[in-house]
This record gives sequence, C-alpha cells and structure tokens, in this order.
Amino acid sequence: NLLGVWCDAQRAAYQKKDLTSEQLAKLLSIGFSFLTREQKWEIAFQWCSEFVAQNNRLPLLRDQYPEGFFIGEWCQRQRLDAVEGHLQIDSLEKLQRLGFQL
Repeated sequence: NLLGVWCDAQRAAYQKKDLTSEQLAKLLSIGFSFLTREQKWEIAFQWCSEFVAQNNRLPLLRDQYPEGFFIGEWCQRQRLDAVEGHLQIDSLEKLQRLGFQL
C-alpha cells in the first residue's frame, strides 16, 4: 500500500523533526495523524477494555465507545485480521485475555 508507506514516512520525518513548517502545516490542515498504527491500536484496545469493564461483554458491531468511535467495528476488524494472520502475537494475546475467541 503506497499511501500507507508514504504516511509512515511522514510520521518518521515528524519524529526526526525533518518536516519543514510548511509541510507540517499542510499535513495538519488535512487532519493528518502523527500517531503510528501501533499507537492507534493501543488506544482502541484501551477503549475496548474500558467497554468490557463497564458492560461485562465484548462490543457488538454497532456499539460506540467512546461516543463516535465504533468499537464494535474495530473488534470485527481484529477478528478478521486474526483470521487472515495480520495481527502480531502480542496483540492476539491481549485480545484473547479480554475474551475474544480467536
């Protein structure tokens, strides 16, 4: 995925402070996120953990937590990624400890 590679390169340049102020301003103006995929995954996993603690169940497909984030869709994506072999072992283990049947 060329776009993903480009995005990763922008994040790396940001971390190394290699972006000009103009480049940074342009990226921010389009809502570019400088969080890595791993950081985004950890945030979503934390939200899923909080949902489970509050509701005593895994999210259903249309559940939102926090408001506006479809945590159920995120869970469905994790199941699909697990089946396709796209999840790292530590991510799989975290999901299984939370109650996912993978």
